[in-house]
Amino acid sequence: METHGFGDLDAVAVGVLVVNSSWTPTLLAPIGLPVPRTAVALALFNAGSVVATAAGGWLITRFGARRVLPAGFALAAVGMAGVGLLAPSVSGVAAMEVLIGLGLGGASSGVIALAATAYVTTM
Repeated sequence: METHGFGDLDAVAVGVLVVNSSWTPTLLAPIGLPVPRTAVALALFNAGSVVATAAGGWLITRFGARRVLPAGFALAAVGMAGVGLLAPSVSGVAAMEVLIGLGLGGASSGVIALAATAYVTTM
């Protein structure tokens, strides 16, 4: 069975999620961003993800999964880079976490939609 690269895309999405959620507090604490403040930023990540996931269906219908997916991953990448560049600014990290959430939420929706169109539904 051909996977069309969806396993790779899913691995990227999960990797960003795990690294962001698990390692951000640990990596930012030594440079002066307290863990409780990082937790607030991660909550904003989740809020952005909820918004993008909810809008994902409309975006995919309007622009297609093959456009939404790369845009989502690119937005998440900008956010990840921004966290590194703007830390230890709480507001900067919080804004970048929203971008990561928006990007990852849109990308996850895109992976699911694209996989649903690429695989045969009967056995």
